Amino acid sequence: MQAVGMETPGALTFDIEGVQKRKPIRIKGCVYNQFAAKGTWMRANFHCHLTKGEETQWPSTALKLYRDLGYDAVGGMCHDKIVYPEPVEDIIVIPGAEVSCGGHLLGIGIKAIPNSQENGKRIESISDMIRRIKEIGGVTVLAHPFKSAYTWEEMCAFCEAGLDGIEVVNSNVRGKIADTGRADQLWHNLLREGCRLIAVGSDDAHGPHEDAGKSGWGGVPHMGFTGLLAEYRTPESILDALRRGRTYASEGPEIHSIDVSEKGKMTVACSPCVACHFRSVGGGWGGASSYPPAGKSDSGKFFFDFATQGYRVKHYMTVVLQDKHGRRAWTSPIRVETTVEMQQ
Repeated sequence: MQAVGMETPGALTFDIEGVQKRKPIRIKGCVYNQFAAKGTWMRANFHCHLTKGEETQWPSTALKLYRDLGYDAVGGMCHDKIVYPEPVEDIIVIPGAEVSCGGHLLGIGIKAIPNSQENGKRIESISDMIRRIKEIGGVTVLAHPFKSAYTWEEMCAFCEAGLDGIEVVNSNVRGKIADTGRADQLWHNLLREGCRLIAVGSDDAHGPHEDAGKSGWGGVPHMGFTGLLAEYRTPESILDALRRGRTYASEGPEIHSIDVSEKGKMTVACSPCVACHFRSVGGGWGGASSYPPAGKSDSGKFFFDFATQGYRVKHYMTVVLQDKHGRRAWTSPIRVETTVEMQQ
């Protein structure tokens, strides 16, 4: 299946001695770490409904709310229309729309909605809209895919059409209704098939009226977000970061850096977490986990050593953080290629 959804920067290579199940090996690797780029880590929400019915004040109040919560950017997502709110200091608005095309597709960075060719079959309608949005320069993200109950055939077709990413977490349906806000396992299965979909997190808030009592998480606004590494604080740079996969979807944990050394060691710096899982192709053996030092309940730094765990990695890695509340964060896939030579 065609890999879609991200670009990679220059490579970091290593050639080191290691072990595979206590047997000596030589492992050569190449890591295309998109998070090694220069830039600023930002918090964004690309799925926020800036209007609710006839409430004309919601755009400005929403932007002020998100700014005060520490957000740098908000995507103005209304159903089937583009919204241009009055500017608010210190927060960036990315235009776009949640397009109804047999399902809900986020068109991020678009200033007009393409004409729909909806024909009653959502697999064809959504695939067509993905292509049309990308033709006009937009980034396409499938909204709440688990809630929408897409089939495997449909998801594969969307990837073939050029889908850029999915909402790995949508906190509007996370912890309420049937708790269908997480789509991480669906996303991991697509990654294994070669679909390099970027990870996006959203709160899908529908206005300041959101009732905390509706959510098992104590209120949906501002919980789900997208972390991203952008070179500049501009809409163009934010969209570029999305296209290059410099993102992570989060329910709470924050990533501060991801570095790889020539000795084959990956270091993840983050907000305090109780575990960090490095996932790759395969089932239970696809990757490894890292935990805080002995005697510590959490840590702000985790490690992956290719010398001892690299044989479990193939084609890509994702970093999955978990905090003490059970909240998680998932990075977009990091391209990795390794070769293992058994030693005498």
